[in-house]
Amino acid sequence: MAHAEICPVCMGRGTYATAKPETSTTVTTTERVCHGCGGKGWVTVEAKPKYEITRDPNATYGPWPI
Repeated sequence: MAHAEICPVCMGRGTYATAKPETSTTVTTTERVCHGCGGKGWVTVEAKPKYEITRDPNATYGPWPI
């Protein structure tokens, strides 16, 4: 089951500011759509891991018992 969490890239705003220096004393900032959430402010996260670690009870892993 998946659930929603606040986007870690934009902290839920949906946009983030980028700074571009024009001269040594002025800076132009622009707002861009967040690439992490696509402007939604939240992302979908899977609740359970995508992999499982399994151990074969018949396999030998060396000279020592586990």
